[in-house]
Amino acid sequence: MQDSWRLRPNLTLNVGVRWDLIEPWSEKYNSIQTIVPGEQSVLYPNAIPGLVVPGDPGIPSTLSPTQYHNFAPRIGLAYSPDFRSGLLKTIFGDGGKSSIRASFGQFYTAYPGISVGIMYGVPPFGYNYLSPAPPLFATPFTNAGDGKQNINPYPFTFPPIAFLPKTRIRSSIGRP
Repeated sequence: MQDSWRLRPNLTLNVGVRWDLIEPWSEKYNSIQTIVPGEQSVLYPNAIPGLVVPGDPGIPSTLSPTQYHNFAPRIGLAYSPDFRSGLLKTIFGDGGKSSIRASFGQFYTAYPGISVGIMYGVPPFGYNYLSPAPPLFATPFTNAGDGKQNINPYPFTFPPIAFLPKTRIRSSIGRP
């Protein structure tokens, strides 16, 4: 809701408040998960510590609770200067031809980019593995479940740079 008041013929005050109800994502079959350090899944007792799913104690189907208190104030001023002569009249023109505005607002929104990363299958619902530990670049094909070293699924070896043909690219920019 908002309202405007004309404080003077050339000054307007705008005040309002907006309520944003943003409900977190959920999944039809509760096949999503989150990490809560120190918690152990009751539904999947063999899951790694911290990996919990909707239905575990305290974990809603949306993984996070809906925020009902997102009230966002807004305030704005609009001023139309009326300079009679001089440089400022040259810059702003006649009265009512220009305006100077200032405003403030608090805003709530969902993070659209993060939504893409939330909805993909991690065990026990899929084959991706999110490790709370940093990746080990020395052994990138280690199986997260049992530590077994897998073979490189991309065995192609790139040829050395010397193998590439040496050609010159001729430019015809600016020439017929």
